[in-house]
Amino acid sequence: MRKNKVKLFSIISLLVCILIFWIKPITVKASSINNYHQEQVELQAKSAIAIDLDSGQVLYAKNADKKLPVASMSKLITIYLTLDAINNKKLSWNQKVKPTKQIVKISNNPEYSGVPLKLNHAYTIRQLYEAT
Repeated sequence: MRKNKVKLFSIISLLVCILIFWIKPITVKASSINNYHQEQVELQAKSAIAIDLDSGQVLYAKNADKKLPVASMSKLITIYLTLDAINNKKLSWNQKVKPTKQIVKISNNPEYSGVPLKLNHAYTIRQLYEAT
């Protein structure tokens, strides 16, 4: 079962990368768009960029050249897999799970997580979903 989840996660990650990078390549000079139209939109984000896929025109940029971890992609995939499992009755919102030692260790490291979990504490799927 775990191997199937890992395979599915890998396949979804690959498909997302293909969709993002290979279907419609966009060439943009990051130095010229670092904070394009930032003053016109107040986003509460460290960094963001919006690009018109047809023309390649940068519509908005905020700290576009800032290097940040790609945690958002793993969160999106986790949310997708969670919702899929709930829709297929493999999980329920009120089902409780306990994090392993390794998960607790990672979740308590501020470099990797903003949601510290406790060992031997049970969390509902809904609590963990909302924490993402």
